[in-house]
Amino acid sequence: MSDALYVIMHWLHISSVAALVGGLLYARLAMSPASGTFAPEAREALSERAAAAFRPVVIAAIAGLLVSGMYNILSSPGHSVRYHIALGIKVLLAVHVFAVSLLIVQPNHPRRARLMTGALLSGFTIILISVYLRRIF
Repeated sequence: MSDALYVIMHWLHISSVAALVGGLLYARLAMSPASGTFAPEAREALSERAAAAFRPVVIAAIAGLLVSGMYNILSSPGHSVRYHIALGIKVLLAVHVFAVSLLIVQPNHPRRARLMTGALLSGFTIILISVYLRRIF
């Protein structure tokens, strides 16, 4: 059962990252520029509808990342100090992505695009750190 649980948790972690960072990427690089041609009222209406539709995805992705991340940490003890430093940086960046993701899906948020840019930078840095941790350790 532990092999199956490992595979499920690994899949959950990767799927949750893909949903969260991929959704932010699409919203920032496709939706925001495309809605720029709309009238201000239509742009705001689209932004609000998109945020409301993305809210359940954000909540599910954060929950999936928390559950699978805790499982991954607890199921593989005994790493070096360097590993834990990189993991700590990764977790702090993840908290940033979680906080921004929860903020941008709130109604009437005026700085969605700007916040998404920072969250995307953190998200891609997290992926880079993950690859480093997976390859080196």
